[in-house]
Amino acid sequence: FPPSFQAVPCKPIVLDTAVNAIEFPSLENHLKRDDKKSLFGRWWR
Repeated sequence: FPPSFQAVPCKPIVLDTAVNAIEFPSLENHLKRDDKKSLFGRWWR
């Protein structure tokens, strides 16, 4: 009655099919930095 043992993978294989549909946010506002002329302006960016 008991079925025979079979090897099974420990984790399922998942394929990412949404990579073409994802639009990542722009990082332009994080890259722009104002040049501060004072000494304290450089410390608190």
